[in-house]
Amino acid sequence: MTKQESSPPTAVSPLVSSNNSNNVQLYDPDSMLEISKEVAKGFQILLSGGLRPAKTRRGKRAKESETAQANKEIEDSSLSLAFMSLTDGNVVDACFGVNMNKRGRERQSDRAFRLARTVKALLADVSDENQSVRRVAVGTYEKAFEILMQYHDEMSSLNFITWCFKYSGIQKQNLRKLQREFQILQDAIAANH
Repeated sequence: MTKQESSPPTAVSPLVSSNNSNNVQLYDPDSMLEISKEVAKGFQILLSGGLRPAKTRRGKRAKESETAQANKEIEDSSLSLAFMSLTDGNVVDACFGVNMNKRGRERQSDRAFRLARTVKALLADVSDENQSVRRVAVGTYEKAFEILMQYHDEMSSLNFITWCFKYSGIQKQNLRKLQREFQILQDAIAANH
């Protein structure tokens, strides 16, 4: 009997629910957790327009007031570029685990590719109706990548023994954080779709 790998628990549903019976998955929880810290950091920098405060030498994050100020300072051009990275770039693709190579997408990710394309189209359509959705979408994905970087920091601090006891809890906690962040975008889409 072979031991089967079990996927991480996904008790949260990353779906948009509205009265129109439109259900669009905004991200794949398992694929999100597989994004490396370096890639998450790059996407976060792209989405913040380079204004996200970096870690200090002591490893502590900048104060929340500085972060809020940086978010307010994102100019329309930076916001447009960040939003285009969601609708036309590979940020949403990564959130679904779409693997890109020099020749294009790999065959095993056809379903993920279709889901990512659907989300990109939905974000573009909703933002045409209400421009404030752009800021919400960019902020949601930016915060999601910050959560991923914190997740990787927590996981890298585990040793063999603590891994056995804390892995599942850390994973579930971060999946809940992601779900809470994406709920903000889900509500904005449902209100404007």
